[in-house]
Amino acid sequence: MTDKKIEEIKERLGLITPTPWIYDERVGCLAVYAGEKQNCLAGISNSCIYYASGYKDDGKWHLYERDINDGKFIANAPEDISYLLEKIEQLKETLEFYADPDSYIISTGTIYGNDTQVDHGLLITQDSGKRARKELNKNEGINDD
Repeated sequence: MTDKKIEEIKERLGLITPTPWIYDERVGCLAVYAGEKQNCLAGISNSCIYYASGYKDDGKWHLYERDINDGKFIANAPEDISYLLEKIEQLKETLEFYADPDSYIISTGTIYGNDTQVDHGLLITQDSGKRARKELNKNEGINDD
């Protein structure tokens, strides 16, 4: 199973300016740079991915909250997207296991307790949802073996 949109996202991710993208907040401006941190007070440079200037009020510089949030989101986007794509792949593999008709084969082999013992791989009757729970609990630090 392939998803054209996910493949397009992976392709675009592979073409971006190499990471890390660095968030730099200073008095009066903020910027996101690819590679080396620079001084956003000097203005936009070739490695600048995002730039926002602040405003002066009562003699003090301030940044708009939305610009701070946008900058942090942009700076973390490559790693966040990579993480989400990895999780999608793990969940897809688990779903494929449960979608595979061979996972539901019932054997006339030896029966141990409530599980069917067979020689040709892990079946749903043996798994009892363990693989799905393991994937769902992976980020929670829960060991469900």
